[in-house]
Amino acid sequence: MTVFAQDSKLVVPFVTVPTFKAHPTYLDLANLRSGDSSQADQDAELFNCLLMGSAYAENFCNQPLQAHLQTDNRRLFVDRWGRLHLFADHGPVRTVLSYSYQTGPSSIATSISTPPFWIEDGRHVTVDVGGSSVAWSGSLQLGAPSTSQELFTSFTYVAAFANTVLINSPAGGASNIQVANPTGIFAGDTLRIWEPGKEESVVVGSSWAGQNTYPFTSATIPLVGTTQFAHTAGAGVTGFDEDLLLATIYLTVDGLQRWGTSSANWPGARVKSATGKKAEDASAWEQKAMRLLLSYRRVR
Repeated sequence: MTVFAQDSKLVVPFVTVPTFKAHPTYLDLANLRSGDSSQADQDAELFNCLLMGSAYAENFCNQPLQAHLQTDNRRLFVDRWGRLHLFADHGPVRTVLSYSYQTGPSSIATSISTPPFWIEDGRHVTVDVGGSSVAWSGSLQLGAPSTSQELFTSFTYVAAFANTVLINSPAGGASNIQVANPTGIFAGDTLRIWEPGKEESVVVGSSWAGQNTYPFTSATIPLVGTTQFAHTAGAGVTGFDEDLLLATIYLTVDGLQRWGTSSANWPGARVKSATGKKAEDASAWEQKAMRLLLSYRRVR
């Protein structure tokens, strides 16, 4: 069983409006809202289109791609070494915040916060059952459950990639940045600031302890070194690889095209082939996005 966290809901697209405009798609973006002369209104509609393109990417991957807190409830067996093994529903798993176990649906749970853990391939999580860090609730429990015993478990972890925006305008040479949502940002991470003409990568400093709560709050992220450029509030800050952002651009281009009979390879006419939406006969832009997103799909 999976409990979907509210913070997996997208409120910021994977690609910002300025970044999409800077991509050479040659699309007419001045008439997304017909008859509306307000540039702010046109940009707001493009923001919505980018949000839908981001959601399309997550739908194809069958899992959230934005960093979020996730809780998996599973019945697991203790192995011969007194360990529990979870194949996480969402990935990649960045950290395990807590887990609990109980011998039955109505029994008292034993909860362990900030446990030692081991992660393989971004999805396989191993923890020791019990140990000196166990915080018991209810009656005293002597020792860990026996080998091969079935346990009702609940794991809470952080999965996927940081996706946020700057809420300040740092000058060039800044030693920190302020972001709206720090979920999924950890010390040592490389983040990419996406601002046309000022793109750069920054590394999170070792003094950052992380913030993994919901509702999330804005935070100041210390950096290793300083920023190269001055940046504007609203610039995208992500832990994504570039291929995921490119896939989002392709899906948004596809969504902005209308059905017709012209070639789908040239987006300037905003026309795509009047075929079905299956993978084998999707538009050229969908096909490109799907190829880029294959490695992000959830595997069960």
